[in-house]
Amino acid sequence: MPAQAAVYLPHHDVDLASVAPWLLVLSGPGAEHFDCLVDGDAVRFNVMPAADLTRHLQGMCGWLATQDVPAEDLPLLEAAVMQTRTALGLETDLEFDDNHRVWECLFAIADRYDGLVFVHSSLLLPGGEAICGPLRDGVTG
Repeated sequence: MPAQAAVYLPHHDVDLASVAPWLLVLSGPGAEHFDCLVDGDAVRFNVMPAADLTRHLQGMCGWLATQDVPAEDLPLLEAAVMQTRTALGLETDLEFDDNHRVWECLFAIADRYDGLVFVHSSLLLPGGEAICGPLRDGVTG
């Protein structure tokens, strides 16, 4: 199954060209997507349309409320999600095992722009620490 993930960034102006030396941006920044080579393999990061972003983020906050998150942390997590100004959806035919740099790329982007990564039904910090979801509990399959 191809890798699926999203990166949530609290910035409007995102330039992936400055993220990592092994990430080559072929097209973008554009309104719709970035076409890239990650260590030689083609990937696309679709940019969520601004008109869809608020509704999507509200849905993400609804999902957060269903997770095993301490009640005192939930408002902070929801605020972090709602600060998203750019959401990038990974599109690739690869699996993460096919090219480990695709996985690293998610976190390099999140780190560069102080964002969050959503992968394997889990929300993660730029350093890879799982905030909630199966990855926090060590479940990946």
